[in-house]
Amino acid sequence: MSKVELTNLVASRRAGQAVLGNRELQFLAVIDESALRRPVAESGVMRRQLRHLVDSGERPNITVRVVPLRVGQYAGQRGPFVCLDFAEEPSLVYIENHHFGMFLDEKDDIAAYRLALGNILNQALEPAESAELITNLAGEHE
Repeated sequence: MSKVELTNLVASRRAGQAVLGNRELQFLAVIDESALRRPVAESGVMRRQLRHLVDSGERPNITVRVVPLRVGQYAGQRGPFVCLDFAEEPSLVYIENHHFGMFLDEKDDIAAYRLALGNILNQALEPAESAELITNLAGEHE
């Protein structure tokens, strides 16, 4: 990745964080427990990132839920996706991998991803349980 690409990626991630400050928008994040346990930085950074997730989940427009390891296989393991719903525009699904990102706007595609999201949410911990798990994981990085 070039320096320009990295700068653009960081800028887009920061813009996404700024959007979450808009309390009129609702954001639901469902995270696999293994992603929270995987050490991707030194302990202090991991602890701060995990605490940031808990703090974010306490905001009225953000919900954080975790799919625990004990669930085993579930629909979310097929890859990440984002369901986007708008007040006055058609819904979309966004999928992304190493090579490309793509918006899906066909009704059948959107229905399939909504079904997958429903199945994932049936397996996920409730928000309070998720916050407790993430807090405990952050404590492991003390």
